[in-house]
Amino acid sequence: MNDKTNSMNNTLLQVSNLQVSYKSKNFFGQIRYRVRAVNDISFEIGKGKTFGLVGESGSGKTTVGKAILRLIEIDGGAVSFDGMVAPHSIQKVPLEFKRNVQSVFQDPYSSLNPSHLAGDIIGEPITRHLKIRGSERQTMVADLLKKVGLSGIYAHRYPYELSGGQRQRIAIARALASNPRLIVCDEPVSALDVSTQAQVINLLEDLQEELLVSYLFIAHDLAVVRHISHDIGVVNLGWLVEVGPSDRVYEQPSHPYTEMLLASIPVPNAVEQRRRRTLRQSLYIDADLPSPVNPPPGCPFQTRCTLSMDICREEMPEATPVNGGGVVRCHLHTSGPKLEGRPVAVLHDNLAK
Repeated sequence: MNDKTNSMNNTLLQVSNLQVSYKSKNFFGQIRYRVRAVNDISFEIGKGKTFGLVGESGSGKTTVGKAILRLIEIDGGAVSFDGMVAPHSIQKVPLEFKRNVQSVFQDPYSSLNPSHLAGDIIGEPITRHLKIRGSERQTMVADLLKKVGLSGIYAHRYPYELSGGQRQRIAIARALASNPRLIVCDEPVSALDVSTQAQVINLLEDLQEELLVSYLFIAHDLAVVRHISHDIGVVNLGWLVEVGPSDRVYEQPSHPYTEMLLASIPVPNAVEQRRRRTLRQSLYIDADLPSPVNPPPGCPFQTRCTLSMDICREEMPEATPVNGGGVVRCHLHTSGPKLEGRPVAVLHDNLAK
């Protein structure tokens, strides 16, 4: 069996040329304008692996998660789960797909029904997808609570009686209730304090090792994403501008936008923080984020990039292979300085030291 066949056998989710737009309508139902939220995004998630999706607020990363969950219609491209292509219409999604692809959202309080006990919240998908009721369901609920680090007594509590971390553990238990193979985690720890964030991340890693479940982990914090992800995709204004192994993306970013995000992460070291600030200022023009309603031509980062060239303002760059794995959409690799797959830091050696 060749490497390509092995790769296909290990792929659980495949997103191909995904396109999603939102429509603004007037009082009469006529479309006033269309906002393209996701542009031609493609990536894969392996079985038992985590793919991290990062970007600023409004970049389109949450829209990608909703499209995979089939919560919104897609305009083009395809979402394929274990060889099964999900229909474009959200009305025709098979129940089997819904059973296998679950979610954990940012705010566990708003995503949990406040009038239901935690045990009922976890038990509902057990009945719906696995057709299990009564004492067997109660036993499964208790087992799931144990898996997420809670005792059985929490089955008899309402969401408002729980802390933020406990509510998120309930949300994770609910996601696991249908025995899914993929969980879309949309900013699952951003609403939690730092110590609780670490506990939830460690819990997700332990569950992945035990259950071989895959994750799409959506966040704005590259440091958190690196800790849990095997591969990382960086989204800017609806475009996937860089993707690759997490260590390579973190240590040798090949797109100025990725390096800007990394340089924005605070560190408890004054010297390193000053170096990062200098590097960030060398890469980034302090300009407003372009509007998705009227995006700039060419590269989506060109209005804020100090390294932009004429071609950046005219053409969207094609995907270029990167040294160390992955691809990048940046004209710097094919025009001007011609990085040819090398990290952007090559152009800033005097600042990266």
